[in-house]
Amino acid sequence: MTSRAPLLDLLDYTTYTEREVNPLSIEQGSTLLKRLGVKGKNAELEQVVKDWGGYALMLSLIAAYLNKRGGAVKRIREIPPPATNESLEERVQTILGYYDKNLKEAEREMLTVLSAFRLPVPLEEDIFRRVIFEGGTGTPWIPKPLRYDWLDRLIELFYKLCDRIFKRELSESPRLDRKLQAPVNTLNHKVFKAMITRLIKTRVLRKDSKTVAYYSLQPLIRAHYLEEFKTSSDWFRQTHQRIADYYLQIAGPIPEQPRIENILPAVEGVYHLCQAREFDQAFGIFCERFIDNEHFLLSNKLDAEDICIDLLFEFIHDRDFTQDPQVTETIAQAIVRRSRSSRSKFSNC
Repeated sequence: MTSRAPLLDLLDYTTYTEREVNPLSIEQGSTLLKRLGVKGKNAELEQVVKDWGGYALMLSLIAAYLNKRGGAVKRIREIPPPATNESLEERVQTILGYYDKNLKEAEREMLTVLSAFRLPVPLEEDIFRRVIFEGGTGTPWIPKPLRYDWLDRLIELFYKLCDRIFKRELSESPRLDRKLQAPVNTLNHKVFKAMITRLIKTRVLRKDSKTVAYYSLQPLIRAHYLEEFKTSSDWFRQTHQRIADYYLQIAGPIPEQPRIENILPAVEGVYHLCQAREFDQAFGIFCERFIDNEHFLLSNKLDAEDICIDLLFEFIHDRDFTQDPQVTETIAQAIVRRSRSSRSKFSNC
């Protein structure tokens, strides 16, 4: 596989299917909070589990928030407890709202950009960082060293000494917060890696278990940051353009006997171009990659007609079938209209 794109459950490749997990018991929940660094009396920890529910995701987010505030369980009083009829999604949104206020610039940028992806991504690969966060396509971009005054240097040395005494990794050190008060593209590799480690430890970011060094956001967390991202239209479109550039760079040639994984990078490239509102460019790539001798590669050779239809629906505003296709060429509009009017056969297009 030339693209190195992660292999997912291709029956539901556009989203992560979140399986229902039974909540933890009060004892298990309080143990989890302790393990995640929350400090307090057993009765206080148990009360948090009673108030917010025993779902591991919920408790992990609470722990992440409290750790940003020093780790004391008493700080949970800053957040009004949820109503008994609030759903898990509503509770997650509440905690994320408070958690987000304590994020540093680089962390918030990372989570926001990752929310635009539908598939796990190789965060630590140079080409990924270079294309997504810097928009570069040439030689690797090397950030200029940040300038510190004498007080900054003194504080840095103090934190380093404390880390050595307490045997702390950079991801656990207070000095990481200072380093993350900057855009992602200014971080050196060590700081970038420490940020990833911290986000994983707080369970905001997760490492995909089926692949090596591919990362994704938990679906409810992704939904939160994606909604915020959509309010910054220029940044949103630019990021989707960069994501499309990334996928099209890693997309290898489609073999004579293709498999689904061979076409996923190109599928994602087309999708993200549509999100960037570059519909004509997206349709050109769709035709180049997926139409062979006037037949649809996805439906004829791969038996993946659902992917084909779903992708063509991206060319319709808000996937509203009463709207006209957002492509300029007449033949392109006709093909998209056929996807709108029929979910059966495309081989006669």
